Amino acid sequence: MTHVYDADTFKLGNGQRLRLIGVNAPEMGRDGKPDEPHARAATDFARRWSKDRALYLSLDTEHKDRYRRTLGHITDADGASLSVALLEAGLAWPVAVPPNTRMASCEFAAAKHAAARGLGVWSADPIKAKSLSKGGFARVTGVVSRVDRARNGDLWLDLGANLAVQIRVQDQGYFDDLPDSDWLNRELTLLGWVVDRRGDKRLAAKGYAPFRLQWRHPLMGELAEK
Repeated sequence: MTHVYDADTFKLGNGQRLRLIGVNAPEMGRDGKPDEPHARAATDFARRWSKDRALYLSLDTEHKDRYRRTLGHITDADGASLSVALLEAGLAWPVAVPPNTRMASCEFAAAKHAAARGLGVWSADPIKAKSLSKGGFARVTGVVSRVDRARNGDLWLDLGANLAVQIRVQDQGYFDDLPDSDWLNRELTLLGWVVDRRGDKRLAAKGYAPFRLQWRHPLMGELAEK
């Protein structure tokens, strides 16, 4: 690696940009924006971890993201994973984005230990769905107020009036248990990218929630017991 942009994004020796699979790290500030919490610690950690050691890139099912970045896992000669190291230190969120989920169980297990100790990104409480005020990656929690299946087969859950959660047909095969009426009035906590739809007047006129989150893999959510 020739440059570390953030703890999950790098420039390779061949000039390509690499996006680590399995993690979403806090972003360093650019264009006058401030660093996200823990971004500098995470970026410094990635620099130290990758310095003066042989690194190996392995690909998963999908090799490129929508920004044409290479998607891959970085390990050293002993098989240690940079993604797992970041997660164990609490310096990144675990993510499972189909179809690149080969290492997801291991990565979420590493994150679970950091979460139990409240390390890094886990030191803050999840955002209440009703308090959402912007888009971006977030850990969000709320009570399921609606479960509905659209005509195209997608499942939709409302966490109050502020956040709609979508499980697309093509991702439903990853779920052993899909949402149904038994989920109503139970707390659901999710990790994912929140989309701010407040600027879409057409959706607002139809009474749709101003924020949307696409839930693509069951590891990215936790449903409270009754």
